[in-house]
Amino acid sequence: MLSSRNTYEMGDTHKVRIKGWNKTFGASTDRKKAGVAIMISDKAKAQIDLIKRDREGKYILLKGSIVNEEISLINMYAPNGIASKFLIEKLGELKEEIDSKTILVGDLNQPLSNLDKSNQKINKKEVKEVNEILEKLELIDIGRKINRNKKEYTFFSAPHGTFTKIDHTLGHRNMTLKCRKAEIINAAFSDHKAIKILIGKGTWRAKSKINWKLNNMILQNQIVREEIIETINNFIEENDKGETSFQTLWDAAKAVLRGKFISLSAYINKLGRTEIKELEMQIKKLENEQIKNPQKKTKVEILKIKGEINEIESDRTIELINKTRSWYFEKNRQNRQRTG
Repeated sequence: MLSSRNTYEMGDTHKVRIKGWNKTFGASTDRKKAGVAIMISDKAKAQIDLIKRDREGKYILLKGSIVNEEISLINMYAPNGIASKFLIEKLGELKEEIDSKTILVGDLNQPLSNLDKSNQKINKKEVKEVNEILEKLELIDIGRKINRNKKEYTFFSAPHGTFTKIDHTLGHRNMTLKCRKAEIINAAFSDHKAIKILIGKGTWRAKSKINWKLNNMILQNQIVREEIIETINNFIEENDKGETSFQTLWDAAKAVLRGKFISLSAYINKLGRTEIKELEMQIKKLENEQIKNPQKKTKVEILKIKGEINEIESDRTIELINKTRSWYFEKNRQNRQRTG
């Protein structure tokens, strides 16, 4: 239901549109456009009562409700090199806003324990200071609470060949009681991985009606074109006997083709997911090898496989962009018809 982003163009706010995610809140600065943003799914039925932004675009805070349940959301980016001092300062600024309904996410550029770095060479003083203020605010690392001693990382430093967990999802002590699952997943076009949190079974769920529409991008696939042509030929051969009206024949053909497109789309998506899953398993294996025995060739292989994953995700993103464009075109056309 919720998505945070650590790169945002305030000047292009009107262009940041994704179908189903119309509520986008960002923070930036006049001098530097890079900032942070929080996107909320339309399905969440959210009401935002308060927005608080950092003047430098380093954090944004939202307070409101989702399906009548109160929540406070913070997305924060802590600059590299001064992360610990920054966190202590900014969390101090927000202490009056942090309550039992708070979730804080973002690139904090700061490990919170020895388990958050592969070589375990952390600045113990900085970690202690940050954890002390988190403890005062009753904020807990949700991923660590759920996964305990599990070693997983969100960032791979190619120059140093080290892995760290510097991206975190923190929740108030009371909020963490609702969290059921936390996992680190790959994020397309980013050198950081994402953290996915499952909050309470059924919490903030909303039913939605899905209307199927043909994805024109699928027609670029040679296998799909051949299958559809064969389906049409077989349908005509079996049903066009001159005894059925054209309209009835066409209605039946549309139903058959729709079913065929759905099955082909599912098949292609499954192939893509399987390929990405296999590549992710290879990365995980190589990452474990790199942690135990750092090697240059292993580091190069990790980066190579990440490139392959990004290439696959690029195709998916282009497809999503085209679908979103079509959706907005159709929406605007309908609006013009109503007002015309």
